[in-house]
Amino acid sequence: MGVNGIYGLSSGLDIDSLVTQAMKAKQNQYDSMYRKEQTAEWTKDAYNEWYKKLTDFQNNTLYKYALSSGMDPKATASSNSNVVTATAGGSAANISHQVTVTDLSSNAYLKSTETINTANGRSTSSINLSDFIGISNVVYTPDKGGDTTKDKLTFTMDGKNFTLTGSQMDKTALSFTIKDGTSVKNTDTGITAPTSYQVKFSYRDLSDGTFNDLAARIDESGTNVSAQYDSVHDSFSLYNKLGGAANNVDITVDNDTSTLSDGTSTSTSTITDRTTKLLNSLSLGKYNASSDSLGTPVSFSTSSNPITGTDGSVKIDGKTYTTSGNTISVDGVTYTLISKSPSTTDSNNVTTYASSVVSVSTDIDTIVKNVKQFVDDYNSILSGLKDDINEKPDKDYTPLTDADKKTMSSDQITAWEKKAKQGLLYNDSTLSNLVSNMRSAVNQTVGGIGGGYNSLNNIGVSVSSDWTSDKSGILSLDESKLRQALSKDPDSVYKLFANPAASSDTTSYGIVKKLNNVITSSVGTGSIETASGIRGLAGVTDSTNISDQSFWGKKISDWKDKMSDFQTAMDKYRDSLYSQFDAMETAISNLNSQAGYISSFLG
Repeated sequence: MGVNGIYGLSSGLDIDSLVTQAMKAKQNQYDSMYRKEQTAEWTKDAYNEWYKKLTDFQNNTLYKYALSSGMDPKATASSNSNVVTATAGGSAANISHQVTVTDLSSNAYLKSTETINTANGRSTSSINLSDFIGISNVVYTPDKGGDTTKDKLTFTMDGKNFTLTGSQMDKTALSFTIKDGTSVKNTDTGITAPTSYQVKFSYRDLSDGTFNDLAARIDESGTNVSAQYDSVHDSFSLYNKLGGAANNVDITVDNDTSTLSDGTSTSTSTITDRTTKLLNSLSLGKYNASSDSLGTPVSFSTSSNPITGTDGSVKIDGKTYTTSGNTISVDGVTYTLISKSPSTTDSNNVTTYASSVVSVSTDIDTIVKNVKQFVDDYNSILSGLKDDINEKPDKDYTPLTDADKKTMSSDQITAWEKKAKQGLLYNDSTLSNLVSNMRSAVNQTVGGIGGGYNSLNNIGVSVSSDWTSDKSGILSLDESKLRQALSKDPDSVYKLFANPAASSDTTSYGIVKKLNNVITSSVGTGSIETASGIRGLAGVTDSTNISDQSFWGKKISDWKDKMSDFQTAMDKYRDSLYSQFDAMETAISNLNSQAGYISSFLG
């Protein structure tokens, strides 16, 4: 089909076939460009895959082998784990500690001494706050149209009937202040004041407010004081989340002598009266952890009466420490205090506490496990690099054009493209240099380390000396040699991998930093336009984003521009061919008409 219709009617020629044949050379040129552009995309993607793998290895794997927690972990043992247990960091010395627990810390803790309803002489159980402050016959009628200003609340209080509507219902009915013993500094004024929060309930709140709502308001106060209502046992509790004498529960009734008036009735009780009555109805006694008992109910009022916790006391290696919690960290060891140390009291009423022994030692098994993992992680990265560098391309397989794909099944296309992508990074200099530098990094000694363990080989991690086989550069571990090194120098592995005493001299860098530096050099740093390494070659994103102006990004962009220009030229060339055939068809048609006209006279 030509640009002007069906050709060949006058000439008898297959014009479309002739045009297709004439365009074949041009199409081959375009297909060649397409294959080069597609290969450029695949190459960029191959580099980007290594960018992701290498940066992931640096950020999520390699750094772990420079941590004391992994390469110099400590094991602890307690002679009496019922009294004290411990964990130790890498800085902890491998020695034994004498630990004596004379007191445990406790939290400020209040709990109902009996069921709330029983304490208040009620014959029937209730959880409604209104029932404990002298409010009865409560009826709340919301406006059917949703207009809260038209809501109505009726109830009886102080022997009088009240009717509140709209904003009257939002007047304060109860008000108290919570403090937890901590202080906060006002960033605007610079003044430090106790941390506090005012809890308020309106009459609207009291229409259906319960002990659960009271606990929720306290929990939401932002202080360290928490509350809970146990509906099963009809019990309320208050406690400070932090232990120690400095952290308390301080509930103070706000001094507000306001009474309620609805325009007809006026209450005799004040906000202070009702709040005091509610809090005292909870029958909260202070819990004594030492005697495991509850004291008599606390009397709440407008005066501050903080309930405090107690500090713990522990002697470690002859020095006594106090602690607000039951954990304490000393010289890299964190002790968890479980119970008081066993004690004896002599005839003179002198109490002596038995010490527990906490021993700290190097956790050799964990170090061995982590060195094994390092060997596996390193070998995995190195083997992958070598596989791509050594994989030769198969020249019989090139990128498929759309025309090629029309003759193939999806499975055939997948298999073909897998072969076509083979060897994209064959003998790549950037990756080859990285492999060489990684081998060198793990084969070098670490300067500034005393003793005989200044290289991986010294602790049993050796590098294959066969530089031609698949094992070239691969690490292997002699576990017995590693354990022997650790038994002689427990810090040897950590110093070798991290060398915390490293100077600006690169020869003193630990194995992790040496590897990190060579990987960073190969990955490249800085802006992509000026970066070396993989960033400069292919940027940091796949071929769908060529705006990074990397080497391969520019190649892809250039090929796409050339293909676009060539496609435009091809279209013009095709149109010109059809125009020429159009002229030929017109001429033949005219000749045929003339011949027919002449024949009509001769006949």
